[in-house]
Amino acid sequence: MIISPSADDVRRLLRQVQEPSLGEDVVELGLVYEVWIGEGGYVHVNMTSPQPGSAGADHLALQVRDALLAGLPGSRVEVSVVADPRWEPAMMTDAVRRRLALPE
Repeated sequence: MIISPSADDVRRLLRQVQEPSLGEDVVELGLVYEVWIGEGGYVHVNMTSPQPGSAGADHLALQVRDALLAGLPGSRVEVSVVADPRWEPAMMTDAVRRRLALPE
């Protein structure tokens, strides 16, 4: 159990969450924009989706929240899905682009 998480701890936990249409984790895909750690176990994540505004985006945000609540028991977790900046494949890591056979 992580008592006082860092932004790196949060990102490590979020590597377990797969974006279903691309089959890669949300961190490597560049979908996690910001992680804020506040007092009293507060964690806030700003993220996006390849299809913002879709039901899939809401479902992905719930998966992110659930992964953080499971990995950070006792924390207060908020996840916001944002559309700005708009996600684009260039935000993926090079490793993911290679696995998906996209140009680097």
